[in-house]
Amino acid sequence: INGTGKIILNGSASQNVSMNNYSIPNLEINNTQNIALTSNAKIQNALSFVNGRVIAGNNDLTLSENATSSGMGSGKFVETNGTGQLYKELSSNVSALELPVGVSTSYRPVFLTTTASAFSNAKIGIQSTASAFANRPSATTDYLNTYWTISRTGITGSVSAIGQYTDPTDVNG
Repeated sequence: INGTGKIILNGSASQNVSMNNYSIPNLEINNTQNIALTSNAKIQNALSFVNGRVIAGNNDLTLSENATSSGMGSGKFVETNGTGQLYKELSSNVSALELPVGVSTSYRPVFLTTTASAFSNAKIGIQSTASAFANRPSATTDYLNTYWTISRTGITGSVSAIGQYTDPTDVNG
């Protein structure tokens, strides 16, 4: 898909998106029954949420270096409910960049800050999981019922991530 146009996924029945790792200039989600990725996809300019989620499943959704996201919140985000991740490409440092991930209807974004000296085909991947971290100490009785898996490539320097959980749903103890 070339140009600066916008694809609007509007409806009241679940919709599937198969981009075969190609790019979408601008994507707007307005479907209370959600959108399911059936292949990897990339957003070049803007990802907008009006209603509904992008269900990644085992596919990745990549936000290009210039791509922005808006309208995210409860029930409006990228759900990383399989092996798929939400990726953000980077070529320079960011501060408190919000990546819109979550599970079910709970919005659990991650805020990224980088202090890197070099970027080379850099990207950061985020996956939100709605369960207790499996490797927590067995004697732990107080914990959060959510955790984030973060991957990074092509970044020389530090990456800080702050995850936002849902209180009191995600709190045990």
